[in-house]
Amino acid sequence: MTCNPNTLSRQTDLRQKALALGRRLRQWSHAFFRMPSRWRDALDILVEDYRTALEQDPAAQSWLEVLLCYPGPQAIALHRVAHQLHPHSRVLARLLSHFARSLTGIEIHPGATIGRGVFIDHGAGVVIGETATVGDGSVLYQGVTLGGTGKLGDEKDGRRHPTLGAGVMVGSGAKILGPVTLGDRARVGAGAVVLKDIPKNSTAVGVPAQIKAHSPKTPVLPPHQLQALEAQSAEALVQWAAEQFGDGLVMSTSFGIQSAVMLHLVTQVVPDIPVIWVDTGYLPQETYRFAEALTQRLDLNLKVYQSPLSPARMEAQYGQLWAQKEVEALNQYDQIRKVEPMQRALQDLKATGWLAGLRQQQTEYRQNLGRVMPQNGRYKIHPILHWNARDVYQYLTAHDLPYHPFFDQGYVTVGDWHSSRPLTAADENERDTRFHGLKQECGLHLPQDATA
Repeated sequence: MTCNPNTLSRQTDLRQKALALGRRLRQWSHAFFRMPSRWRDALDILVEDYRTALEQDPAAQSWLEVLLCYPGPQAIALHRVAHQLHPHSRVLARLLSHFARSLTGIEIHPGATIGRGVFIDHGAGVVIGETATVGDGSVLYQGVTLGGTGKLGDEKDGRRHPTLGAGVMVGSGAKILGPVTLGDRARVGAGAVVLKDIPKNSTAVGVPAQIKAHSPKTPVLPPHQLQALEAQSAEALVQWAAEQFGDGLVMSTSFGIQSAVMLHLVTQVVPDIPVIWVDTGYLPQETYRFAEALTQRLDLNLKVYQSPLSPARMEAQYGQLWAQKEVEALNQYDQIRKVEPMQRALQDLKATGWLAGLRQQQTEYRQNLGRVMPQNGRYKIHPILHWNARDVYQYLTAHDLPYHPFFDQGYVTVGDWHSSRPLTAADENERDTRFHGLKQECGLHLPQDATA
């Protein structure tokens, strides 16, 4: 029996269509099973956009208000959808972009790249061009234009529009034109017209914009970046901090029991980092000798700060505050001799990032800290936050570093001579050996509005 050629052709065609449909169904099924993680990622970014608006705008009172009434997050949310559509259907992407502009008054080309945690404040009249890039944590105010110059051939690496680094702030009405680059944490004044690159940590104002300042500025780090840093090693975190904060990075030390760990760890990465030491005037002689030895061995860039009120003058005015054995008196002592000098040091050194050797096991307050967290207008970085006593010992041994001399006398923490003692069997916590057991923190590492 012979087959009709038309029938054979039709069967072959059906078989090919069936195979094609099977392949398409498999692709759809794979896409379906991948969808949950994609949606979760998209939802995380969306929540972060709205959280950023809530955190950045002091007028925002609730999530609902930001969700329904803030054009900036709305425009960015719609842009993220349009940006995904853009490679597949330019018309649909532009149509969605057009709708977003009608709804919010903000025009973002679907081809533009918008980082995480970007905040467009007020937003009316903001225009962002096709090849523009806005880095994580940047802030744009109303009337900002990230546009082209309109000149033929005015391109750089395929870009016609600006590239903004992380944490950039652009004031209202500013125009940034052409394929220029603004470095991380750059600032552009209101009404400025930027036609050339701006280095990181710089401020530019005027028409055309001129660089008027070059100083460390505290960046705005998006939540997802802070979360990712939790898993970094101590060395990697110090390296990241050095790159992120540059000249604005400092560290503090007490020259206490384990201080050699952080001093060595950090100076291996940033040899000339300013090291803040608050000298209360009541430290044991062994601490002063220990400090001198480590300063010489590690070639520390030591910055010593003291209270403007001498110990003798303070005692004449207030008595021996530590001897009163009351929390209020101890807090007053700490404010005079420790907190005020530390805050002055951070201000003098224009610190935007502060490395500290706090560990979670030390106090109840420290158990709830993150490895990188904002505090009083700057970021605290805690590289060894999760280390235990064994980790400390192993690091000191591996690098032939000393404990404080009082360690051999049973001290597990040491501060002023009058408020420190060795650990005993009756102590439930190592911090019971400080401040007569009345409190755990001296205040140096607490937010300014917190109580000890």
